Amino acid sequence: MKTHRHTLTLLFKNWPTIFLFELIYKLAISTVFIPVGLWMLSMSIHIAGFNYVTEANALRWLGHPLTILFIVIAAFLLTAFSLFDISAIIYVTDASMQGKKVGLKQVVLFSLRNSRRVFARGTGLMIVQVLLILPFINLGGATGLITWIGIPEFSLLYVLKTPWLLLLVGTGIGFVVWVSCKWLYSFHFFTLEQCSFREARIRSKALHKGYKIKDLLVLILEQVLFLIIFAAITALIVLITMAISSLVSTKTLFFSLVMGVVIMLVSLLALLYMCLSVPISYTIISVMYYGHKERLGDEVIHAPIEQEQKPLSGRSKIIIGAIGGVCTCVMVVFSYLLFHGQINFNIENSKQVEIAAHRGLSDEYPENTMAAFQGAIDCNADWIELDVRLTSDGVPVVIHDKTLKRTGGLSKRICDMTWEEISQVDVGSWYSSAYAEERIPRLEQVIELAQRNATRLIIELKPYGTETNFAEIVTDVIHQYNFTGQCIVSSDHAQILRDIKDCDENIQTMSICTLALGDFSNSEVDAFCVESSFVTSQMVSQIHRAGKLIMVWTPDNQQLISRFIHMGVDCIVTDKVTLAKTLAYNAQTSDLLQDYIQLLLDVFYRGVNLPQL
Repeated sequence: MKTHRHTLTLLFKNWPTIFLFELIYKLAISTVFIPVGLWMLSMSIHIAGFNYVTEANALRWLGHPLTILFIVIAAFLLTAFSLFDISAIIYVTDASMQGKKVGLKQVVLFSLRNSRRVFARGTGLMIVQVLLILPFINLGGATGLITWIGIPEFSLLYVLKTPWLLLLVGTGIGFVVWVSCKWLYSFHFFTLEQCSFREARIRSKALHKGYKIKDLLVLILEQVLFLIIFAAITALIVLITMAISSLVSTKTLFFSLVMGVVIMLVSLLALLYMCLSVPISYTIISVMYYGHKERLGDEVIHAPIEQEQKPLSGRSKIIIGAIGGVCTCVMVVFSYLLFHGQINFNIENSKQVEIAAHRGLSDEYPENTMAAFQGAIDCNADWIELDVRLTSDGVPVVIHDKTLKRTGGLSKRICDMTWEEISQVDVGSWYSSAYAEERIPRLEQVIELAQRNATRLIIELKPYGTETNFAEIVTDVIHQYNFTGQCIVSSDHAQILRDIKDCDENIQTMSICTLALGDFSNSEVDAFCVESSFVTSQMVSQIHRAGKLIMVWTPDNQQLISRFIHMGVDCIVTDKVTLAKTLAYNAQTSDLLQDYIQLLLDVFYRGVNLPQL
């Protein structure tokens, strides 16, 4: 609690300066740093001879000399940009510790001088700290620049299911925790005492010897406490808004006034949280840094403060108040027009996102079985996604894995077995004894079921690389049932999609992308199915401008599904079909007030969703 109070005291002393600095810094990230970084990324892809990068060409792209140069330059620039932010926070906190006020110009000049030192000799490990350690403990400018790159969900699932890999990742995380504890105060020594980064690391380790784990726990608990405070304020606003809406008509001027004030409060809270979350973290570290200095009797070397910032004049305060009043009036008018139907976002008329059942209704039935496919139809899935492999005698069968080990209990490859052998294997008991009669279906069986129920199929081809007529066999089956217009053939193998087009150019093809970077507008396929971690609004717009479809796989929680619905993807491939269908429907027919309240919740914790009012 003492740390908490001291943190608030230091923040309050110079909060206008640090708030304005962080606001400008984050705007610079959005408008300069990230666009320039994406441009450099795009250039490296084109120079390497590719339009876009997927798992098929990722290693060749990474191995290109210019790509390596790009990565090195990006790492140094990212470190310098992050150090610029960290230096500013440490400088302002130190000024508060001296009881002085500082202006924005002083902060910027000091931070520029200090961040240039990242290019000095011996600062290589600073890059490691910025790229690995700071995001791990949710600190520094790296948070906004690095953690937007998500870890693919399928990768996490694979790690969790692989014991040796889980042990390896756990060991790596433990190492990061150990290093982060040792180097926690290295930036303070580097910034305030202007020593080398090597010396800063050594002195950081010595400063809190015997207190490393305790300091890390205090840091995490203090961060959680501040988050709870912001969340509690937000929840209070939500509750008040819901209470007023139950008592007053949404079409009254009073309600519009209340909503205008609510929007202003939420906007201010969002700005405060966005701009102060990182300073809060580093101010907590500063408090502990000064505490250890005092405990050891070490001299505290302060940053030079040339001239104190003058307090705001009465005129400036009047101008700020007038701006706030005008913004509030604008929000009141906006709310009044919105709730009286004079502003319409056409939510109801927007195209509804379609839902594909991943391997059938695999959340409730054994995957890729007739039971799972019928379950998907019963849930009104728009599409059924399934995986197709060839048997040794050339029969296209529906199964995901190369072998029967996981679903059939046999360590045999599909390509080494005949249809007669495969048709006898029980692929339902692994899921539940109630499905012991389930067998691997042929592609024809699934197409017949889909035709009877007017359901479309996403047919993913999974070649071994030794087949010579996979595309021809699948195309013949599609033609046999006149199913060309009701399916999309997909694969992560570009050649087999080209083979499908050679057989019949009217069959739609879709590239499955585990990794997705670059320009997708110039492609011979009709659609892309991208792993959820790599889908962005820019990608969706780019693919739509090229006249192609974009699907996303496999978001399986409410937060992610809602995100991609609002992003405007064409189809979501998921195991949670019922949930996804409900969310897609609600996105078209949503209640306006509920959308407002959900917006308030989304400001701080995007995973919280409101029940139907």
